[in-house]
Amino acid sequence: MHRLVRFLMRMLRLQLCLLAGLGFGVPEGRALSLYTNHPTVAEALTSAAEEISELAKDPLRLTPRVAVVDLVERLHRERNPVSTILEERLAQMLEERLGQQSVPFKKLEQLRAEWNSDFPGRTSQQLVEDLAGQAEADWMITGTHHQEEGFLKISLQLYELATESILWQTLLEAPVVEVGTTQAETPVPAPPEPAEIMTEFKFVQPQTAEPQPQTISRASTPKPAVLSEETALLAEAVDALPEPTAESAPNFGFVAEGIDEPLEEEIGEPLAEEVTGESFAEPWQLAMIEPPQAEVRLTPEPVIPEGMRLIPGGEFMMGSSTGRADETPDHRVEVRSFLMGQHEVTNAEYARCDSCERGTGGFDTTDFDQPAVYVDWENAQAYCKSRGYRLPTEVEWEYAARSGNPGPYAFGGNPVLLGQYAWFAENTRDAGRWAAQLVGQKRPNAFELYDLHGNVLEWVADYYASDYFSHLGLPDNPTGPDAPERDDYPLRVARGGAWDGLDGAGTPEGLRSARRYAFAPWTRSFRVGLRCAADWNPPQEIFPAFGGAQ
Repeated sequence: MHRLVRFLMRMLRLQLCLLAGLGFGVPEGRALSLYTNHPTVAEALTSAAEEISELAKDPLRLTPRVAVVDLVERLHRERNPVSTILEERLAQMLEERLGQQSVPFKKLEQLRAEWNSDFPGRTSQQLVEDLAGQAEADWMITGTHHQEEGFLKISLQLYELATESILWQTLLEAPVVEVGTTQAETPVPAPPEPAEIMTEFKFVQPQTAEPQPQTISRASTPKPAVLSEETALLAEAVDALPEPTAESAPNFGFVAEGIDEPLEEEIGEPLAEEVTGESFAEPWQLAMIEPPQAEVRLTPEPVIPEGMRLIPGGEFMMGSSTGRADETPDHRVEVRSFLMGQHEVTNAEYARCDSCERGTGGFDTTDFDQPAVYVDWENAQAYCKSRGYRLPTEVEWEYAARSGNPGPYAFGGNPVLLGQYAWFAENTRDAGRWAAQLVGQKRPNAFELYDLHGNVLEWVADYYASDYFSHLGLPDNPTGPDAPERDDYPLRVARGGAWDGLDGAGTPEGLRSARRYAFAPWTRSFRVGLRCAADWNPPQEIFPAFGGAQ
């Protein structure tokens, strides 16, 4: 009977919505920034709880019941101990403000335990919709979290189950880990041994009249300490985070981080020690023991920035002999090797550029790993420049998109396979997904690049000229027209098609590798994003840093 009453209340809410002409989306005028910064994690969660409570107390919403479910770790998309801490804290804050309208955290944990007992050994997790439904919730809060550069970043979404719509969403950022080095209480000789240096992790509480936050120290041999249940959980959560491996998941950041370690000319310590026949020398020490001959030259290993892929140069047929007028004639072009972003630039990456701007509007993207949209050409170019890169040329973009395949798509000519490689109208708009999707979810092309077909259109560096291809001839690495066709209304090229939009951008025809789009450089649209590229300067042959020729 209780479930029937709640079902009838939901139906009444929908009818009121239609009669009054009111929507249950984010209230008009509520701004959503890429990052909502807070001094502590507790204050970040408090701000979210207050906003959600304000929405839930709206009399037009008929006292919805709210459940906090599955704030998963962003990279592995699974719950971990940090998820438990965040879910429990947010649920407690909502219960303090909403009372019976909030589903207790213990209730959800009980439902999870029952599901696990009913399906022992099941590798997949319970669907969040099923969990919220079993808890008789009308709204559910879900999202992701991850740690980056000493900050905990949390993405939260509030869904209405009856209408399957997003009511509210935000991105929170707060310092969760403060790293410092403090000497142990027992005096140690200088320099101290690594095992005697402690690294501090602090879960910072809001500034109130309560006692100062507790601090937990993690080291190789920590001293016993009396910890609160909360800080003990956080310590366990930090320790439980996966260690990086040699084959870690791809990093979406486009930050070039070269490693350049100097060689010491004079070494005071022994170069190597032999213990039971095993060498404990460092590789560079062994090199010092047996210096190379003078005539030997070394070529450094190429350093490719994370998030970028090296696209080998070559020739290809650009354009289409059977396509639109501005795609003809097809013609042979030679391309030099270059670097290309593996993914479209995401919201998280774009937010790193303090001077870059973007617009907002309908069908916007807000998740960290969704592509940044509503970015005009000037800001797209400025972002890439801020990372030490640039926008790709139109030739580079099509060469990378084809990845050696002369057909309409990177995988050939069968549009039935598009769903495996691209987000377009059929699997987004027609499936109820009204925005660009997370990057890197589909199959990559032969160059290991994602989403060149669909998701969002991507700015390139070139001016647009409808007859540009007819004047190319056989150039080496062309960079586009020197000037726009019209000075009063210059156009820039965008490529790749999108999840939806005008000009057939979300259709199989609009996703072809040769398809060209043109926009004024000040255009900001929900279907236009960016991807960066860079020149490739391979390392030159050098003499060894030690021994050899002078």
